[in-house]
Amino acid sequence: MQDIQTELLKNIDNYVKEKNVSDFISKDIIEQKKKAFETFKSIGFPNKKMEEWRFTDLEFLNEIPFNIATDSSINDNIINKANIESFSLHDNFENTIVTINGYFIPELSNIPNKGDNDKKVEIMSLKEALLKHPDDIENHFGKYVNIKNDSFSALNTVIVDDGLFIKFPKDYKSKTVFHILHIIDVRKTALMCNNRTLIIAKENTSCKIIESIHNLGDYSGLSNSVTELTSDENSDIEYYKLQNDTASSYYIGATDVNLKNNCNFHSINISLDGKFVKNNLNVNLDGENINANFHGFFFATKDNLIDNHTFVNHSKPNSFSEEVYKGIIDGKSTAVFNGKIYVAPDAQKTNAYQSNKNILLSEDATMHSMPQLEIWADDVKCSHGSTTGYIDDEFLFYLKSRGISERIARAMLLNAFASDIFNKIKISSLCDKVKSLTAKRLNIDENIYFCKL
Repeated sequence: MQDIQTELLKNIDNYVKEKNVSDFISKDIIEQKKKAFETFKSIGFPNKKMEEWRFTDLEFLNEIPFNIATDSSINDNIINKANIESFSLHDNFENTIVTINGYFIPELSNIPNKGDNDKKVEIMSLKEALLKHPDDIENHFGKYVNIKNDSFSALNTVIVDDGLFIKFPKDYKSKTVFHILHIIDVRKTALMCNNRTLIIAKENTSCKIIESIHNLGDYSGLSNSVTELTSDENSDIEYYKLQNDTASSYYIGATDVNLKNNCNFHSINISLDGKFVKNNLNVNLDGENINANFHGFFFATKDNLIDNHTFVNHSKPNSFSEEVYKGIIDGKSTAVFNGKIYVAPDAQKTNAYQSNKNILLSEDATMHSMPQLEIWADDVKCSHGSTTGYIDDEFLFYLKSRGISERIARAMLLNAFASDIFNKIKISSLCDKVKSLTAKRLNIDENIYFCKL
């Protein structure tokens, strides 16, 4: 089995040598790639001896012969809009932005509303952005992602030769939802795909962004994804990530966010299915008077794994963050929550709250919860907490005593547990879709047990 991982490392090395002639090149990017490659070679793939990975097994890398996705993998396979129609929200305000195997595909995207003429959102490939917006690429690409200690983010930086670029102009405000559909085409072979997205929001921006990841085909797909999002002052950003993929999907993703003064940031991560899901959310509050909220819900079943790692850096004074993650763990699945709040010495008047609550539906299910605080300032209000347990028998008995079957009673209690996260989703079409998907997992009628917005 070890030979498979050795072959993957060989493919990576060959890919790097071949892509040295890529046109996604600037002096700064070349330097980043060199540093990232040295990091990856020194760290290698993570193992369970590493603190961040001690509950997360990467044995599948020794079992599945992944090929590296390239632009030729798109040319070989024809995809039309009918193939990806089911992934859309069908929202009147929805713009769908499609990437295939990490490459932006304008002809599959549907972007009817980019904004007014003087406040138009710019959407293009990273290659095109390097020509049209070289300063933005130089100032922001690779500046927020952690390539020193994260071998998968380093690997993404090494391999990426294109990706997606989105820039919201100053004073942009709209009801439009920008839904990024990352598609991995695994109809012919197992692929490792390295999605890269750079999102820039200028000052006074108000925007809504969704990222969802989907395998198309029966082979295994590994998405090694990096999204960098940076916002200037006085912006209001909603950012959602939805995962509801196949039993042969593997996802390792880093979302790295940098926020300036007076920003509002509202983030919700929903993980409902997928063989292996690892979400890394890293947020730097690089300013004062920032209001940042991070919420998440995950539902792990069978022998799947869902791992959520979050890091919130309060680097300046007078900012607020709230983090609430909830999970349901069933079957022989494993879930991990590792959340860390860091308060720098100068970050006085910080107010930070963190909570993780989980319900086990099976004696074979496993939950590892590790909320953490690291505080170097003395005038702060910070708290964290974690609870994990089974459904309360008294609540279950009360509902059954009112003539409700045990199956429905359990579903109602789980609905109540999850709904406070769902109801924080401000995009009604996304909220309805998440509730519908969860209702199907619970084998209940969504119209009865899940209230619509």
